[in-house]
Amino acid sequence: MRRLLIILGLAITATLANAQTCKSFIDQVYTEKTGIKGKVTFDGGTLKMCNFEDTAPNLKKGTEIELLSPKMIKDNTSWNLSHIKVKVIDDKGTGAMNGKIGYMYPASTSFSSYADYTTEKILVKKIKEDEDMPPIMDIALDSPIASADFLDQLPTEHTGVKGIVTFDGGTLKTASFNDVSPSLEKGTRLELISPRMLKDNTYIALHHVKVKVLEGPYKGEIGYMYPSSTSFSKYTDYDNTRIKVEDALDVDVEDAPFDIPPPPSYTGNFLDRLKTEKTGATGIVTFDGGTLKITSFDDSKTHLVYGAKIELLSRDMVKEDGGWNLYHIKVKVTDDLADGRHNGKVGYMYPASTSFVSFANYSEEKMEAPKGFSPDLEKDKDNGNNYDALNAPDPTPADGSYELPSFTNEKTGITGTINSGLGDAYAYADGSDWSKEVYLKTGTKFELLSKKVFKDAITKYFFIKIKVTSDPGKNFTGKIMWVNLDETSISDRANKTDLTIK
Repeated sequence: MRRLLIILGLAITATLANAQTCKSFIDQVYTEKTGIKGKVTFDGGTLKMCNFEDTAPNLKKGTEIELLSPKMIKDNTSWNLSHIKVKVIDDKGTGAMNGKIGYMYPASTSFSSYADYTTEKILVKKIKEDEDMPPIMDIALDSPIASADFLDQLPTEHTGVKGIVTFDGGTLKTASFNDVSPSLEKGTRLELISPRMLKDNTYIALHHVKVKVLEGPYKGEIGYMYPSSTSFSKYTDYDNTRIKVEDALDVDVEDAPFDIPPPPSYTGNFLDRLKTEKTGATGIVTFDGGTLKITSFDDSKTHLVYGAKIELLSRDMVKEDGGWNLYHIKVKVTDDLADGRHNGKVGYMYPASTSFVSFANYSEEKMEAPKGFSPDLEKDKDNGNNYDALNAPDPTPADGSYELPSFTNEKTGITGTINSGLGDAYAYADGSDWSKEVYLKTGTKFELLSKKVFKDAITKYFFIKIKVTSDPGKNFTGKIMWVNLDETSISDRANKTDLTIK
């Protein structure tokens, strides 16, 4: 009997623990009354209620949902995809899912066209302001209304400019910027039907041109394409987000040969595509999963987290060979904000995945970032800071600082030990400029060298300056370090408002 009670007790405990885990998962995004309702736009849209790897329950197409927050959240899987928080209103079935709350991919809902991946938000205001749209409850992703609204983002104009698709597989986006078909054959003739270019609503925020297909199986279809997959690419003016129609009109492509040669291949060292220079410009990666391309433009092995610190190694930009023909900048990782294994690595990144993006001059193929640190301007605006692109003021003490301070060493008479629940403490060697990360083991003893406390604006951790007097591994004895205050025995003596130690 006692054994049965123990088993029942363990089962109840496990159930309660699982319920608590699911609640913590759901509470990652605070619930808000947005007043916005929508639909699941295809059968099998998964509602993730306990973790981002949930594959059930799957909601039916047409299931009515309510948006519970304008904010999006990225998952913690290898895909690093954004999700929105929703509540099921009517599951169009037994009603068993009604009232359930969880996360879904925006692309599996009617909110997809309002997803702004740059700011990680659903554009609630735009939904409410779209007076010409029918009620969102009546829109399905594959409906003619949704497609028409998507296509009408740029008004159709007669430009008189014609061109061609410049490689096999150029995608014509007719319903959303996530379209992967139809794919047009290389050489397919096109008509440019708007001189303007339009940025998509993905996190990469790439430009598109509006075109009409003049021949082949998709003749008459209208949609958006990347300029780089068309012959309009050479007439792009990214500063004014337009195609230079006056220049393009001088070129007759009606008799253009379809045998368009590929870009010349580069045979030298990949990292030498751009010559390394000391620009003095430093910044950060502006979303989790920013890819550092080290061996080729197809290299997708190295992913950097949001806030990882980088140094700009060239004022020039380089276009990738083939693929989407997109621009890249050359950078060096100074602090990966993780285990340090990427620190010192050099490679190429999309400007849009860095805080340098506002300084990109695509028409000149130059990166015009000023010397000094360039934070993620949009994120900082969200945090209440009022930065402008070229003259960003220092953050307030409450927000923290981006660079290690120069605290003067003083005899404080205060000693302490590393006391971390994880067994070691996050620290940096003095003078390393955040590039040399170490971990001090529990039991390490130190002397406090300054009563001032430093708050890092990116990690939001509080650091103190110490001299290690002894450590179990005898690796850091005598070294001056910056250590995470909360992993020390003197954390209770800190005033985190005044940034001082009592």
